Amino acid sequence: MLCDSVETLRGVKDVLVGLRPDAAIPDRVLGVSVRGNGVVVFLEGCGDREGAEARKNHLVFIPVSESVPPVHRGIRLDELVGCVVAAPDGRQLGRIGDVYDLPGQHMLGVSTDAGEILIPLVNAWVREIDVPNKTVVLVSDELFKVV
Repeated sequence: MLCDSVETLRGVKDVLVGLRPDAAIPDRVLGVSVRGNGVVVFLEGCGDREGAEARKNHLVFIPVSESVPPVHRGIRLDELVGCVVAAPDGRQLGRIGDVYDLPGQHMLGVSTDAGEILIPLVNAWVREIDVPNKTVVLVSDELFKVV
């Protein structure tokens, strides 16, 4: 689940739970708790251990209206995960594995053969974002030349 804070997540009540969006079933959030580095979401359909085990490895889907609002060029951060990152000449440089919300700006965590490279999600670095084709084109591949 992508959200901007635990408080936002606590505001979500109606969700869908399943292995895929098209096979998910409605459920209701009863509560949210922070435990160590993780967040535990208590669902109405998981009232006991057996109910919880039945949902193991399932995903929780929330309505777009309750998701993180668009933050860059009308795009939600979760839409960028999985996008191919390309150089201006079209060469594939890596794939976005995560988006980090840092104090100065959002950073794209781009997975490459050499490891993860952080790219600022700002116009000076990102020339084009094509969500339908899952592609992000950079202004320059300068950061990838030092790896």
